[in-house]
Amino acid sequence: MAHIYHHSKAIILPGINIGEANRLLTIFTRELGQVRARSQSARTLTSNLRFALTDFSMGEVTLVKGREQWKLTSMIKDNNWYQDFRGDMERERILRNVSALLLRLFEVEVPHQEMYDALVETFRFLKEEALTEEEVKNAECLLVMRILNELGYFPEHPLFDTFIGVRKLSKGFVEEFKPHRALALSQINKSLKESHL
Repeated sequence: MAHIYHHSKAIILPGINIGEANRLLTIFTRELGQVRARSQSARTLTSNLRFALTDFSMGEVTLVKGREQWKLTSMIKDNNWYQDFRGDMERERILRNVSALLLRLFEVEVPHQEMYDALVETFRFLKEEALTEEEVKNAECLLVMRILNELGYFPEHPLFDTFIGVRKLSKGFVEEFKPHRALALSQINKSLKESHL
């Protein structure tokens, strides 16, 4: 039976090394959702995937489903968000916290295309815009609110409908959210506590 190859935009989340050269990856893909896949010999010095599969890389992946698990056969890397944010402790912290939420909350192989787009848009915004510390915190809060809302954990509130539905971030929009951040954080913490997440 011929293998079916799946192509998707994806972000590499923190994974684990297996043996001397293999790696077990968690990949947040646009088309397939969160996928756990093995990459054979990805850490050898001669591997073309050695640098492409570092944590927080983004690009186009090719996956094939084996009898027991997914296998990653190739990745064309566009950029690496951690390298883009290197030296900026606040942005690095956001990457770690958001990836931890994704790993913790999202079931495998359930597509979340709008969530993928929101992740990429938020990281793009954090990379390209010169932001104050408050604006960075506002952007992070907006993203976490969208993650919880996507999974049905964030309570309906007319005040936040506009902010949750936005597709493209701007400094003006993020600044407009500032007066509501405290309430949003309260709702986020309440949702996480009540859901035992």
